[in-house]
Amino acid sequence: MRRMVVAAVVPLVALLVAANSGCVSAGKYRELETSARNMQSRLEQAETELQGERAKAKELQAKLAAAESELQAKNAQIQTLQDARDRLKAAYEALRAEFDKLKGQGMTPVTIIKNVQLPAALDRALKEFADKHPDSVEYDPARGLLKWKSDLLFDLGSADLKPTALPALQEFAGILKSNAAVGFDIMIAGHTDNTRIAKPQTRQQHPTNWHLSAHRSISVLFELTKDGVEPTRTTVMGYGEYQPIAPNDTTEHKAQNRRVEIYLVKKGTVPGATPEPTAAPEVP
Repeated sequence: MRRMVVAAVVPLVALLVAANSGCVSAGKYRELETSARNMQSRLEQAETELQGERAKAKELQAKLAAAESELQAKNAQIQTLQDARDRLKAAYEALRAEFDKLKGQGMTPVTIIKNVQLPAALDRALKEFADKHPDSVEYDPARGLLKWKSDLLFDLGSADLKPTALPALQEFAGILKSNAAVGFDIMIAGHTDNTRIAKPQTRQQHPTNWHLSAHRSISVLFELTKDGVEPTRTTVMGYGEYQPIAPNDTTEHKAQNRRVEIYLVKKGTVPGATPEPTAAPEVP
């Protein structure tokens, strides 16, 4: 910029010197005068451009400062999430160690219900139902248990029932509402494999496999009650990954562990349930 100022001033000085010496023609004078005006115009244009560049630089500095502030906030947020992740990881490892310890002591998965005696009509209806849906349902008459394959009820990581699963659940609700099943309550237990929930959008709905298993049980409960099963007869459980029926070492075994089990139990035998009414004693 200083060079441009000097370049503009030199013709002006030359013009004045020439004019004072009296040795410049009128044409040369006009030429020098025009050159001086052009240089002055270029100088003014350069100053305008310089002001524009300074304004842009100031704007860029403001954006840089804002970006640096946002980066600091993001780094702080990342650190907070990492700290939370480390705490959850430590808690999980402690639980896993405790589980392995209990497993090493010979403890096996809890059998929720044993030796249930269902009425012949109800037993027959459930067996026919399972025979009709062999790819999705297994029936264990000794435990009053229908085991549903989760992959046929839900998409992976989801607790929303598939539309294709609804007709069978509606048919099952019809059995639960029959006269043969009136004296029985319904326990719904959800199970998962040991695959960690990784997708952030999935973790927002189901932070852990416990949540996912319980939410799936609730979805089945809601469908059954929507189809007319009394809510007072139902209860839900979520076992997450901690009651496997197969090792979580292959795709096939993990699929076996993803399941929803529905138990029929004598009315009033579930803890906290309303007991079955008994007849009032006769008054002598």
